[in-house]
Amino acid sequence: MLTKEVVLMREITPVPGTETYVEGIMNLRGSLVPVIDFRKRLRARSMATPVDQRIIIVLLEGRSAGLIVDGASEVIRVSDDLIEDVPDLEAAVVPLSGGGLAGGIALAVKAIKPAVRVIGVSIERGAAMQASLAAGHPVEVEEVASLADSLGDSLRAPTPTLIEIYNRFNARVWDDIRDFLAVHYKFNTRLDTPFWRACRADTQLHGAEPMVKFYQENGPSLLSSQLLHPSNSFGMHGYLSLLVGQGLAHEKVHTPAPRELETWRGRCRIWELEAERALDVRECLQAIRQPGWKWE
Repeated sequence: MLTKEVVLMREITPVPGTETYVEGIMNLRGSLVPVIDFRKRLRARSMATPVDQRIIIVLLEGRSAGLIVDGASEVIRVSDDLIEDVPDLEAAVVPLSGGGLAGGIALAVKAIKPAVRVIGVSIERGAAMQASLAAGHPVEVEEVASLADSLGDSLRAPTPTLIEIYNRFNARVWDDIRDFLAVHYKFNTRLDTPFWRACRADTQLHGAEPMVKFYQENGPSLLSSQLLHPSNSFGMHGYLSLLVGQGLAHEKVHTPAPRELETWRGRCRIWELEAERALDVRECLQAIRQPGWKWE
């Protein structure tokens, strides 16, 4: 494995039928590169916002791949003679932190000895570890990384500037929720009741107004992602799903060519087959309530 470079987070296109830890593919200077989230592979919760995350581009067996980590600043070269050869190694225990350490060690070890197990560990008093021990299986818990970071950086005595940063971050999160819900209430035409008529007439779009205006002029364009900050909770795909799903009219109506339409129908058929293999809510609840059910 060879580390080539570190790049900022960018648009990643999901690929149906892949493992859950495979985020999808991205365009890197004209080349399609598969992207893997090692935190999902190790079943660990990310503690970074998308604006802090990075993608490490590595070369595996002559092919490029991207690894999502919580943070990275540079690529350094390490001489081979600094890597100790352990011929009888059966397992490697790696602390879970930003994801980059665990991901890098896992790739390096597996490339040399595929049979070696890489085990991610967390401190016993950590919230996720305590909940997992109590439940008897791995579980995830909500963590407020920004608050913890603020308290840690300030030695538990937050300064006015840190308080301002924390408040600004949380205000932006709540603004994101308000803006997204505003689009839902403003353009929802499913019911024609006094409540929904008032919603359509009186709802203010606030921060979502540039996105809606862009959509009305240009239709469902991928360039709309430039109107959202990188850590927006809903992202471009969330907004486009809402705007397209609600049937909001736009000026740039696209008429697909026969070949393009054939490709689209083929993809729809693939998604239909995927959906046919899925379980509905009743079937899922029935399955997990069986006495022999085990969470993997």
